[in-house]
Amino acid sequence: FNTVEDGGATPPPLAAGGNNRVCKGLVSPELESVVGEETDLSVCGVEVISSASPTSGPSSRPTLQPTKQPVTLKPTAIPTAAPKYIEISCGNKCHLIQWPYDMGSSYVPSEAYQECEADCDNGDCKAFSLQDYRTNFSGYKRCFLYKASKEPFPEICANDPFSHPFCTYATSGGSFFVTPAAREQYNVQNL
Repeated sequence: FNTVEDGGATPPPLAAGGNNRVCKGLVSPELESVVGEETDLSVCGVEVISSASPTSGPSSRPTLQPTKQPVTLKPTAIPTAAPKYIEISCGNKCHLIQWPYDMGSSYVPSEAYQECEADCDNGDCKAFSLQDYRTNFSGYKRCFLYKASKEPFPEICANDPFSHPFCTYATSGGSFFVTPAAREQYNVQNL
């Protein structure tokens, strides 16, 4: 491998994979020695069609037409993963008291969502809520985990539960998160 830039006297010959290939060496700045003009346009993927001009007789320049139809590329949306949980706007009634649940741990607010989400992921859970639960928890958020294996009772709480006062319980600083499947199954809507 020998190039002028490496201290060699002349670039290696093309037959030896010289300057015509970047992977084998540097591109020669002397393009005339590497690039030739092609007069057979079919090599370039175009079809030559001779056309006569209606006013001036036959044209000395052929009309070039692509041999293949042009392709228009449209940007495609990058697929996004469906969220594991959807937040439901629940005002000050974020506890579904008629959905079977486990009262989970309390977490500092900055970590509460991630911790409660992990608790729900690792258990029998279709939804969870975070609440400021009683004043003695010093600002911690209590995690309530709603059981996937149990149905809401009474049945009225299994359809748009936040719209029925009997199904909810007053909360302070609450939020509610449900899996997309459970949201659809129980028609969980924002307040």
